[in-house]
Amino acid sequence: MISGWVRPRQVYHQLSTFLISITEMQRYIEIAKSPGMSPDSSCQRLLRGWMKLVAPFTPSSVDGVSSHGTSFHKAVEQPEDIPESIFVLLQAVAISGSSDSLLGETALLLSKAWPTIWIWIKYIYHANLRDLPGMIHDAAFARRYQVIGAMLGLLAKHGRNQIIFEIIVNHESEILPMMADMWKGEGTDKFLATQGFQCGIFPSTPAPLIQQKFVAQIIATCGTAQEAVYVACQRVERHLEQKHLNYQAITLDLNFFRFELMETDPSPLVQPMHASSRVAITLMDSWKHAASMSFTGSVEARERLLMICLFSVVMLAQNSPQAYNRIGDMLHRDLFHLLAKSASLVKKSSPIYDAFFDRIACMFHDILSPATVHREILSLTRRCVAAALKRGNLRPLETYPRVRDALLGLQKLLDQRERKVCVDLSYPNLNFLSYLVVFDLVAHHGKMIASLSPAFYERKQFFFLNYVKVGGSTSSMELVDLNERPSFLPFSSDNTLYDEWCQLFHALEGAMPFLVAIPQGGLGAVQVMTATVHIMDYGESTSPGTGDPTEALNIRWLHCKSIHAPELW
Repeated sequence: MISGWVRPRQVYHQLSTFLISITEMQRYIEIAKSPGMSPDSSCQRLLRGWMKLVAPFTPSSVDGVSSHGTSFHKAVEQPEDIPESIFVLLQAVAISGSSDSLLGETALLLSKAWPTIWIWIKYIYHANLRDLPGMIHDAAFARRYQVIGAMLGLLAKHGRNQIIFEIIVNHESEILPMMADMWKGEGTDKFLATQGFQCGIFPSTPAPLIQQKFVAQIIATCGTAQEAVYVACQRVERHLEQKHLNYQAITLDLNFFRFELMETDPSPLVQPMHASSRVAITLMDSWKHAASMSFTGSVEARERLLMICLFSVVMLAQNSPQAYNRIGDMLHRDLFHLLAKSASLVKKSSPIYDAFFDRIACMFHDILSPATVHREILSLTRRCVAAALKRGNLRPLETYPRVRDALLGLQKLLDQRERKVCVDLSYPNLNFLSYLVVFDLVAHHGKMIASLSPAFYERKQFFFLNYVKVGGSTSSMELVDLNERPSFLPFSSDNTLYDEWCQLFHALEGAMPFLVAIPQGGLGAVQVMTATVHIMDYGESTSPGTGDPTEALNIRWLHCKSIHAPELW
């Protein structure tokens, strides 16, 4: 038995003395995977073979490498230094262990074999991915890369198994960085992407703790959460550039967005996703391909992609502080056409039929309709609906009653806004406006809010946010003196509401009165609302403009009035 690390050629020749030949190993694998044997039984036999044929002749640790004057990742200088019989057995274990189920006995055998398996995975990984960039198009490189991905994917797939979970936790300082490095590499290295996308399964582990640790690791590997989101988008973009598309792999990478956006515990990637136009565009481009004639996958694969894309864009826009920006991205990517086209592709017999059309109804009723309180979204939605109606694109949406009603509700709302009818500020319209206002107050005007002093209340000044006249989708904001009583204040002539508004300035410290103006649709028609914002304690680690806006401020709406104020446009 070899007691420590030696030079690679010595490792190879000494192992060759003890290992069975490649022909004998292949014969053993054929017997272990004989017809009629379950994947678990085959995997168990292969793992027992590993313990007898490879483990006894594997260096016990990498600690002794430094004593030979070299670092571990330089221990392999040529790919032929990896004994082929070891590699083919490792490959067979990876394939057999990737089945949907993994029995307790199989997991226990894997746990016993893992220390030596891990040594060879690192051996192969460093040989192929760090020291041999010239091997990128080599068939041997592709095989070895796939085996590494399969072995790590095996851990991710069965992460809920307690034994597998313990393997990951016990080696997380090495396993997770390797996973994250490979995941990032497939998104940033165009040559590595040609070997396929093996690593999309890594963040899809059913073990929440491992998934959270992996997300934290990819953020550390990428440098920032924003860069991690960028890489996630680039992975999908590189998928769509391939000549032959792997729809299973694409599904895994798109699911990454859906899973992060729907996390009960806020993920550190959610805010960067909400802030990213690229995420919205990536999802819309993927959706466009799934609904197009160029899609070559099965009906089931198409429906999965349509469902993932629709669910993801709904969650991206729902309850997001920057929803109006993401909705704009979607509308510019022909959202209405994709909704109608997808509706024609999902048949009534499909298992996703009800859930899919419920999400479409949600898009119309809970997202697009409330978003029309924003002038740019109102104008853009009106143009998109008119263009879709002109082309006859919306007919497929009329087959599902709830979708038809939601679409008619949106069209009615657009018509009312055109005729200067007051905007309905019941939920969810008011909910959307609350997110919009609070986000702008913190993200764009946080410094002004933070600088408030007692004199602010003594002077009877209030903030005025104007969503009628906007610049770059952002409201203008100014301080207004209440004593001057501007003409656009939404108060009747008997001074009753005006007196109530004045009393707000005697409220508890931290309650800040402000005014919001939104467009009704016609030129000069404005809807003005009074409200108070309570400035909550930001805490030691959070300050205005950097924290979560919904946690920083609490908004209370008080009064609404429709006025004619062309000077606000």
